Amino acid sequence: MPDRAPDAPSDDEGPRLREAERRQRVLADATAILLDYVGPDEIEPLRRIVDKVTAVFGDWCAFSLVDKDGILRQVAAYHPDARQRELAVLVNQLVPPKRWDAEPAATNVLLQKRPLVFEEISDEMLRAGLPSDEAYDAMKEIGLASAIVAPLLTAGIEAREPLARYTRPFNLTGQPVVSLPAPVKGLPVGIQVVGRTNAGALAAAMWLEREWRGLAA
Repeated sequence: MPDRAPDAPSDDEGPRLREAERRQRVLADATAILLDYVGPDEIEPLRRIVDKVTAVFGDWCAFSLVDKDGILRQVAAYHPDARQRELAVLVNQLVPPKRWDAEPAATNVLLQKRPLVFEEISDEMLRAGLPSDEAYDAMKEIGLASAIVAPLLTAGIEAREPLARYTRPFNLTGQPVVSLPAPVKGLPVGIQVVGRTNAGALAAAMWLEREWRGLAA
């Protein structure tokens, strides 16, 4: 007789699965907020996502939107630590907002049209991006060492509804879902793995990824 359920993770995979489950839950919640919100305030769903992310990860989360004049302005941001929030207010006062298409293009996600991962933010990068020593000192105290920046795509209800068809049923039933990029040529294709339990859905997704890597090898 097996000593664990067929979809239960091994002892080695347990911590990795739990962390993946935590991250996947945050991503699913954020996706549901963006797709399901139909109110008049475009900033409200961003505030809700900020609250969700900071509650789970205990770190910064922020959104900026382009205003009617083409200026990129921060509209929602939060950190659990009060001193961090004070420093962020100071930085926003010292660093004027820029146009959405400001240089350098290599680090502008709106021009790159894709997420950018900054694994290490060096002193040189900070000094190059800040207008004064006071702003630099504030950012150093914040301790920004790395960042993930991703562009949001604007979409009305006509664009959101087809996407919601694949997520809303599982939001209602409470079933765990993992989305994976399929290893196919041409247009991007995603595959949803739906499970009875979080561990089962994640274990199936990890198995698929391993199999796909084997095919590509």
